[in-house]
Amino acid sequence: MPPTEKDDVSPAALQESFFSAVRRHLVSDAPLGLFLSGGIDSSAVVIAAAKSTGLRAKTLTVVFPEDSEYSEAQFAAAIARKAGTDHTEVPVTAGEMLRMLPKALDAMDQPTGNGINTYIVARAARQAGLKVALSGLGGDELFGGYASFAEVPQLLRLRRLLAALRRPGANLLGAYWPFITKQAKLADLLDAPLGVLFSYLTSRRVFTSRQIRKIAPRLVQQGWESGLDASFYRLLGKAGEGRAVQDAIGLFELRNYMGQTLLRDSDVMGMAHGLEIRIPFLDSDFSSVALMLEAGVRTPRSRTKWRFIEAMGNHLPGDILRRPKQGFTLPFKDWMLGELKDEVPRGLRALGASCPAIQQEVLFRLWDSFIAQPERIGWYRPWTLFVLGSYLSKHRLEVPP
Repeated sequence: MPPTEKDDVSPAALQESFFSAVRRHLVSDAPLGLFLSGGIDSSAVVIAAAKSTGLRAKTLTVVFPEDSEYSEAQFAAAIARKAGTDHTEVPVTAGEMLRMLPKALDAMDQPTGNGINTYIVARAARQAGLKVALSGLGGDELFGGYASFAEVPQLLRLRRLLAALRRPGANLLGAYWPFITKQAKLADLLDAPLGVLFSYLTSRRVFTSRQIRKIAPRLVQQGWESGLDASFYRLLGKAGEGRAVQDAIGLFELRNYMGQTLLRDSDVMGMAHGLEIRIPFLDSDFSSVALMLEAGVRTPRSRTKWRFIEAMGNHLPGDILRRPKQGFTLPFKDWMLGELKDEVPRGLRALGASCPAIQQEVLFRLWDSFIAQPERIGWYRPWTLFVLGSYLSKHRLEVPP
């Protein structure tokens, strides 16, 4: 359980705790390296490794030569030069993605929309001869790097403001914008009770309640709509009780998105390549120290992760600190409009065949909407449905009607 007591941990103490955590995670008798995306978190791990040990570490960056807008190569290279690492760039093209996709889907022990990212970087690490890799996962959850830290308080304020419009406003929004994420989520929010957990789940959901009811109305009647096990839902609610809003959001991110998705994907996709992925940000000592900071100090003010950046001092270059958050995102939108354009509909058809309760025409209406307006609809929802259909088909699983 996270600490309930708070303490004004100094930037110097926070830095020392982080450096110590990285040193502990560098102990290995097998070839070890570090994932380096060029963002704040992975860059901090690389800098801490170099400053703490003086060793010439191996760093690895996945780049996309056909999709330069997704590439973080220049930022990763700048950190590698500063830290003096043995740096490798691993290019991934759309053709390579299409060839490795079946094996990546086979590696899943349960369907996940995020796991392909980790599969690709873990594969690259093994190709570089590594058996252990350090990741920057955890920094967003501890220091407010996700959009939810700003979005949830906004949703709470909006929900209070629009309280009188609850049901009629929700019905209107849901009817006119069924596949547009922001408006559909607002409709969900107007339907939900007032509270931090409800607002957080609204912010994080891939599909809103109305979208789920359109896709699989009979499954909703069976109680599948929430997407969370009842006991886990109660666990989240208890974790946030009596805490400041930002503290509660951080704990929800740690328990829910990271705990239920990112850590599982790291374990499964790393082990698919015989790679152990270590996460210094989640070191028990360091994470406890970080969580002792008051919510208003630990999470964003005018600058994302400002307290952690302050703790790192001048170790991180200004270009890294000033750049917008990007995250390790594959060019899925471009691939789904190109090389994967025929593959995704096959997964959607497989989903309809494996689960008769799903309205296949709604799936393809979503797919057609994505093809017509990819920026507005977003790639993630059709992609997750494709993965689910592919998984069910591969394992010959069927959901009763």
